Amino acid sequence: MRPLWKCQLGIVSSSRKKFDSMLPFTEEHLGLNVHIVSCRCLAGAGFWERVMGSAEFFVQIFCQAAEGPDEFFTKSYKRSKSIAVSERFTFVLPRSTAIGEKPKSLTIQVILYKNKQQLGKNEIDITDLELRHMQKLTVDFTHSQETVNLDIEFEKKIVSNPDFRYSLKLCDQELDAISRRRQRVFESIKSFLPEMNVQSVDEVPSIAIACSGGGYRATTQFCGAMEAARDSGLLDCVTHLAGLSGGSWYIVPAYAKKAFKDSDSLLDYHSEIKNAAKSSLIINSLADITHYVKYRKYARSREVGGQRVTFADFYGFSVGTTFLGYDVIDTKFSDISDYAASGEVPIPVITSLHTKSKLSSDAFSADLDVTPWEASLPHYAINVPIKKFGSEWYKGSLVRACPEYPLHYFMGASSIAMGILLKYYLLGETTEADKNFVAEVREHQFGRHLTREKGSPSLLHKSKISLRRKQFAKHAQKSHELNENIREMLLRWKDQSCTNQWKMNQLPSQMRSIDLTSAAAPDAKFQKEAHVTDKIRHRSETSRRNMELPTNIQQNCEKAGKPEEQARFAKVLKKISNHPLFTDREAVIDRTAKIFNVAKGFTDVEYHHLNPDHPVSKEELENQNISTTDDAITFVDPAVISNVPCNALLRRKVDVLIVCDASEYKSDTDIDYLELFLSESAARKQGLKFPKIDPQKLKDDPRGIAHVFEDPDDPECPIVIWFTLCNKEFKALKNVPFPPRRKMDDNYELPPNEVFNVFPVYGPQSPYQTLNTRYTPLQFDRLRELMKHSISNNMETIKRTICTKIQQKQANIKG
Repeated sequence: MRPLWKCQLGIVSSSRKKFDSMLPFTEEHLGLNVHIVSCRCLAGAGFWERVMGSAEFFVQIFCQAAEGPDEFFTKSYKRSKSIAVSERFTFVLPRSTAIGEKPKSLTIQVILYKNKQQLGKNEIDITDLELRHMQKLTVDFTHSQETVNLDIEFEKKIVSNPDFRYSLKLCDQELDAISRRRQRVFESIKSFLPEMNVQSVDEVPSIAIACSGGGYRATTQFCGAMEAARDSGLLDCVTHLAGLSGGSWYIVPAYAKKAFKDSDSLLDYHSEIKNAAKSSLIINSLADITHYVKYRKYARSREVGGQRVTFADFYGFSVGTTFLGYDVIDTKFSDISDYAASGEVPIPVITSLHTKSKLSSDAFSADLDVTPWEASLPHYAINVPIKKFGSEWYKGSLVRACPEYPLHYFMGASSIAMGILLKYYLLGETTEADKNFVAEVREHQFGRHLTREKGSPSLLHKSKISLRRKQFAKHAQKSHELNENIREMLLRWKDQSCTNQWKMNQLPSQMRSIDLTSAAAPDAKFQKEAHVTDKIRHRSETSRRNMELPTNIQQNCEKAGKPEEQARFAKVLKKISNHPLFTDREAVIDRTAKIFNVAKGFTDVEYHHLNPDHPVSKEELENQNISTTDDAITFVDPAVISNVPCNALLRRKVDVLIVCDASEYKSDTDIDYLELFLSESAARKQGLKFPKIDPQKLKDDPRGIAHVFEDPDDPECPIVIWFTLCNKEFKALKNVPFPPRRKMDDNYELPPNEVFNVFPVYGPQSPYQTLNTRYTPLQFDRLRELMKHSISNNMETIKRTICTKIQQKQANIKG
């Protein structure tokens, strides 16, 4: 009998053949592989060269007949008698040459450069080169008294399969890791739940823990969640850990530092995070010149490798140095693959979101799942080996290999929406979109921003969009008019007592919320409000926090004294701020991570739902396809759509999903569970099973710490346990002691008239706002102990949920 869990993951054949097998590849073409083996400089360095430094050589190869990329450059190499180049490139030749037609002429130009000056050029005719036959040549270059020999290998071959894995199922490495991990969970669950008498691996449910985004707040609270899971034995029963944004800041370094091998390692890791949180991420990035020097060294290595470098690289490097440290800053996912595949630890999954620069995230977005083995675009069945992610592709062929991205790149790509906040500190609010974004973050709406770029407003007026989205379009127009009035108001501002603060409560209310108190048809109302088009949501507003004007705007306002100067300055400022350099998502300083487009020239690609059996509409096929013409594709923080990585785990067929939601909410008494509704809607849109949300349960206990949602009529539907940072119960505890101090922890005293466990998590007085990137040891310990208490105090609920799934599996096996 086949293991049941393997059937669920698509390892053995079932009715879903498309899910189990590789998708058809019709882009058959002829590939010309060029391997530049070595370079030999026969003449030694002259006197001045020895004084000024060795000469650097690099090679350019060009093929006029190629489709797609037709020229490549090697790296630069310093003079030596024998230089081991060993660089490979692939030219994609027209399809006609792959079906038997002989090209009229096929030549390769090889050009050698010395210190950026052309040393010589040779043309090689390989028209008669046979298929699958390796031809080795030595190309000689002579210039003045300089002689250089270049060893090159050529090979033609028919490409009948892409160089990435074109499939809708998980990769074999992850499936093997799951198999080993499940065996480990089988042994652990016997002691965790001895009363269940589990007899086989098939009876063991797949348990996953998801950490939401939320910056330092998410990272800190997950420390408490992991300590509670470790102390109770739950962590040994978990199959997957997934995170995005601030959640990835915890998960990625934890594997790089092997923090899960024992309790001491885990606590030491948490102490490192605690110490890192004492200094501001933004201040360290901007004020430390040594940090910038180290970043430039990293960025230069990216540029030399031919990869795109954007502000996301700087942001990711800054996040990486904070949580990874300089000692392991160069660690890559492939370095932790053996550790993750051992079966001794859960399998990590990090998520990001592919977007298009000229469309809002609401109009187009596609998931990116990253594991230690692959980076996958599951909507397009494109799965790239992690070492090749970021390389250059055409028609499914790897045409130029680039260095593997380090871990901190993915930490930045998963959280780069925070990068626009750094832009705010660097330049001030130079665009209307930036103004709205920062205002929404300050109003506790981080992750709900819809970037209104050129062309996107018209998308809001399509005939089939929901009433909710039409309401948002009206709001957006009012907001735009309001921002124009605000700009004029800033320029006229004269009151010196109000120069440093802008009373935001002058602005009209722009928020709407789900009414949890409505007694009439609550289920229908909740389902309507929680529809997928309700991603952009505006909560009710009673007051707005004071907001400090950027210094550069203050100074410009003071300079513009006369009315005509004010008008002239306003006109110039408007033109500059609306220039594409600043308004485009791909601006110089913005929140987009870039890689070479893996789907370039790959016309076979089409859009799929995460559940391959779920039908795709004609509109989705037209509007949700990845570009096959752009040179690069972009990635942003998934929080712009949903702040919890549920879909990445649901497509892996988890049975019990434990969510640690550290999203920003308005206040401790106003937790509206927006992310819960968004997660349900996103799952249903993709055809993934998600239990129906019972609004009555939220209505009865709106400040509950943990809510359990399940579908008793469907044993295949996962049970979801949703934890929030509600501090109601934690505040009520008496005589809560300080957590034990470890060697690397600092001593601190509780401020007078304060109680350790009484503090605000949300609201204007909270130190845990998304914009804050610095926690004191006391603030860190408070939030960590809050989540640790929440998980520990609800451990019996978690155990009962796991028991329910075990019973369902046992009944299924017997039936």
